[in-house]
Amino acid sequence: MNASETKSATVLEPSAHISIEQRILIFCTRHPKMKFTLECILTDHEGNEFDLHEEIEDLVNDGILEKQISNAGTVWYYILN
Repeated sequence: MNASETKSATVLEPSAHISIEQRILIFCTRHPKMKFTLECILTDHEGNEFDLHEEIEDLVNDGILEKQISNAGTVWYYILN
């Protein structure tokens, strides 16, 4: 891997050692107007579904994310501005 490949990998992709909360916030800053589901984050960032759900709920409780449930029962999250 040359220097340009190393730089692009570290700038564009979250490092494996960052927290789940940081991964969620990075995802939200990359897609600030997008509503997303828990599965969307799991697909984008491999991880444990229970831990991810806990972190998202903490961000909802802290007022960083908003939770919305559709008529079909789908749970959507989005970042509050």
